[in-house]
Amino acid sequence: MLVCIRRIILKAVYSLQKTNYFDTINYTSLNNIRFYTKRTFNYNYPRNSHSRFQIEYEVEYKYYEHECHILTKKIKNDYYREKNKYQQKINYKDIPESCMKLKTLEEQYNNYILKLKKR
Repeated sequence: MLVCIRRIILKAVYSLQKTNYFDTINYTSLNNIRFYTKRTFNYNYPRNSHSRFQIEYEVEYKYYEHECHILTKKIKNDYYREKNKYQQKINYKDIPESCMKLKTLEEQYNNYILKLKKR
């Protein structure tokens, strides 16, 4: 039994950057990714609740998606800069860790939730 943790946000309840509105720091349970919320967040979304897992999954997904995009773009830019500079290929076989994490994130959360339910 897999737990569906995707959702559509109608109103933002967090930010990856600190703002005047989202000024309270939180960390995801699974991968310790920092995000910011209003002070009432922990009351409205208690730890180990389904709604909290949905938010944390979304935080991590957006974080890794952004990191993957930035690092992939950097690799491509480095490649073309070096290719033009030296007219030879650079060996970039390593996929950025954030891209690999993004591919396994949903499975990690499903396994984590199932493990908590067995307690």
